[in-house]
Amino acid sequence: MAAVAAPADAQGLPSLTTPPTEATHVAAAPTAVSLPAIGSSAGVVSVGQIRLPDVVEARDLVKKPATRTAPVVKRVSRSVATKVTRHTTSTPAPSTSDDSSDSGSATAERVLEIAKRYIGVDYVYGGTTPDGFDCSGFTSYVFRQVGIDLNRTARTQQTQGYRVSEPRPGDLVFTDYPATHVAIYVGDGMVIDSPKPGGEVNIHKNWSGNNFRRVL
Repeated sequence: MAAVAAPADAQGLPSLTTPPTEATHVAAAPTAVSLPAIGSSAGVVSVGQIRLPDVVEARDLVKKPATRTAPVVKRVSRSVATKVTRHTTSTPAPSTSDDSSDSGSATAERVLEIAKRYIGVDYVYGGTTPDGFDCSGFTSYVFRQVGIDLNRTARTQQTQGYRVSEPRPGDLVFTDYPATHVAIYVGDGMVIDSPKPGGEVNIHKNWSGNNFRRVL
């Protein structure tokens, strides 16, 4: 590349020279620039008078400091899978057997076992002990031993528990309503009671009982 200089008759004008760097086609920054003194009558060279197609402007030759971009730190969001343990309440399967019925049957067997211990005890009007029973004194004494408190008379015992149409062992059997007598159902149409004056505790056929109540 040939060096370019201002015309010779332009005194005091800037002289721009570029080193021969044809191989790279990049012009180096000018080594010297002469400016006219303040108030000088020297003419001013128009930029249009200078043809530098291969000259890079001086401002482009200044190496700009590289702008450092802060590194982008990627935050990795770690999804923590929280294992939720569901506490479920296990509902037991309904029993196919009637638990209350089984419990009542066991208590009924106990009642009959206790009642049979007093077979042969004489009937005593107003009696409530093994020395002698009347009908309601006998039933209340037997049931008390399995934790069931019966009222003192046959009529008031007839208000306890609930009425059933078909008796089962351990149910109370009343004669008439209001009751005039009470016995304990044994099963197979039989009852155990302290029957009447001159009698004693024994098992016999249910002759007159027609009202049944369950207290177990």
